[in-house]
Amino acid sequence: MQIDFHYYAIYCLARAAGIKRKAAQTIAYASQYVDDSAVRDIECHENGSRLVSEATAHHATDIRNIDRDDQRYIWIPFHFFPGGKGKTWTAKLVCRKNSSIAKEMVKHNIAQDKPYILELVGITAHVYSDTFSHYGFSGVSSRRNRIDGSTLKIGNSSPIIKQILGKKLGEWFLKYGNQGGLLKNIRALSSFGAEMTTGALGHGGVSIYPDQPYLKWSFEYEYPDTVTDKKSVRNNQKTYLEGSKYLHQMFRNFVLAHPKYRDDNSFREFKEIRTYLKEIFASKMPKTDRIEVWKEYARKGKLYNKKENIPVYDVSIWEKQKESFTSLTSPEDIAKMGVYNFFQAASFHKHYVLRELLPKHRIIVI
Repeated sequence: MQIDFHYYAIYCLARAAGIKRKAAQTIAYASQYVDDSAVRDIECHENGSRLVSEATAHHATDIRNIDRDDQRYIWIPFHFFPGGKGKTWTAKLVCRKNSSIAKEMVKHNIAQDKPYILELVGITAHVYSDTFSHYGFSGVSSRRNRIDGSTLKIGNSSPIIKQILGKKLGEWFLKYGNQGGLLKNIRALSSFGAEMTTGALGHGGVSIYPDQPYLKWSFEYEYPDTVTDKKSVRNNQKTYLEGSKYLHQMFRNFVLAHPKYRDDNSFREFKEIRTYLKEIFASKMPKTDRIEVWKEYARKGKLYNKKENIPVYDVSIWEKQKESFTSLTSPEDIAKMGVYNFFQAASFHKHYVLRELLPKHRIIVI
């Protein structure tokens, strides 16, 4: 998924669930910032305090340069949430749509009562929503992610779709190859001189197909297992709508448990906005145009009971907060800022997932 969903859809769904405007903005901002917090900066204050960033994404110029630790600490907890199915370790790491483990993570996170709860809900929304687009792939370099490129087909192809995808796909596969960049298998025991079969990372083999809400497509895995069928037929419109339903319910459960963020005047039942969401997801447009559709529907009051402009997403807001740390008279004031709350929430989520939740389900990642 891209910013049109991770920020604009998340904001609208939070408002539709009855969450106040400012709180919904923080949730949506944190959701998108998961994709933008891509470096581990260290800012040093003259009094000895340090601000250490929490990386939740990896914007490598070449995906083949991604460190294997990034797969374990970033891709798994934040982008390809393990579904826990299958018998082998790599099978259990494959992301599954709306898995029971993902729902357990959601229930745990939204029940917290912490100063950074809104940022945590935003991160949770990002991770949860990605299970509806990244399912069938894992966040590690594994042969389970490899597809037969000759079987990658678009089911609702049109001149517009070809125009949207054509250039991007050409650039993607020219840069990364037909598997989106092949890396040494995550299970490679390099210290013992043994290298496993080369694997693909995430959904690299299918490029940006999972990120296009309007797309219907299919492909076949090179190495299917007992859990994953050889052929996968996808209808992004359907799965994005399904994900929206569960996110709306997640936000509603959250605000009912945290009434100080409640705005019943914006609340709408999901069934009341379902048709409008279907229209948006069916729009065969580039990302920037899809964003404009979200803005238009919000201005017209179609998605929640308020006619309003969606606050603009400006990544520099939190980046500037981070950069201001060294010049603060009292460096502890950074703890009152959104970017620090995000780092707290990301650290909390990562620890819970990797050290508690996954081990509980017999999955040891670190």
